[in-house]
Amino acid sequence: MADELHEDVHINEDVYIGRQPIYNAKLELVGYELLYRDNSNNNANFNDGDYASSQVIINTFMELGLENIVGSSLAFINLTRGFFNGDQPFPLAKEQVVLEFLEDIDPDQTVLDGLTQLRENGFRIALDDYIYDDQHKVLLDYADIVKVDVAHVSDEQLPELVALYKERGATLLAEKVESYGQFTRCQALGFNYFQGYFFCKPKIIQGKQLPSNRIAVMNLLAEVQNPEVEISTLEEKITNNVTLSFRLLRYINCASFALRREVESVHQAIVLLGLQNIKNWLSLMLMAKGGNDKPHELMTTALLRARMCETLAADQGLVREQAFTVGEAPQFNG
Repeated sequence: MADELHEDVHINEDVYIGRQPIYNAKLELVGYELLYRDNSNNNANFNDGDYASSQVIINTFMELGLENIVGSSLAFINLTRGFFNGDQPFPLAKEQVVLEFLEDIDPDQTVLDGLTQLRENGFRIALDDYIYDDQHKVLLDYADIVKVDVAHVSDEQLPELVALYKERGATLLAEKVESYGQFTRCQALGFNYFQGYFFCKPKIIQGKQLPSNRIAVMNLLAEVQNPEVEISTLEEKITNNVTLSFRLLRYINCASFALRREVESVHQAIVLLGLQNIKNWLSLMLMAKGGNDKPHELMTTALLRARMCETLAADQGLVREQAFTVGEAPQFNG
């Protein structure tokens, strides 16, 4: 056990985030698109979209700090299907975050229901690299922002798409703008926001990851599943772990929560977030690199199995929280 605890601690690895600015028609900064990066070479190397999205969230909100990456501007974050249909944990606040719906997500009813819930909760949705066709036209009913890849739309088609999207009430963002001519044309057509190499290439933000311990996260997640858990118990476990304390306070104090004053105590953070958000926060840390010494697929399998057990327990009138822990344990203890 001592060896396992020793091997499970990851110490001060480098963490990275790519960011590319987004401007309005007056060339005033509106926000940044946040991009997964795992090195300082300004390129993305990953095969698992859920992992990449989770890592961007962890690095932004718990390692580097949202305020250090975007200031008071908007943060555009690419999310995979699981974050829209409820399969993946979603501990984000709505005030400063724009959720980018990727072009390869099938807009089936489960996803559309998820989009409805997110918008009812106050989130803004951006359609990334959006292509209007029979399969995807329904998404316009859920979009606040439509991102158009102007490098791959013909000069003849672009005005028609602008008119169509504006008729549906969407804010238009021209992406992959690579020349002054493209910018002025899109500006004349009525685009609201602009992004691309003409303005700025993505910049790498780099920092140090705090030492992390997967076992500590797992144990705390198990505590959260207990319906009779006391806030004082969670407070003690988090307070005794410097990394978890720092990450929790940085997370809740990030600008996206728009709190009137800074939260300085773990107790207050737990009360304000609630157990479900604490559970999502911990699950996300298990999925991302920051608390992971096993293949990401095992983490995903464990969380999906735990949620399946939780759902089955609810259908049978059993205790959901205990079922979650039972479903989770085999993968993490193997």
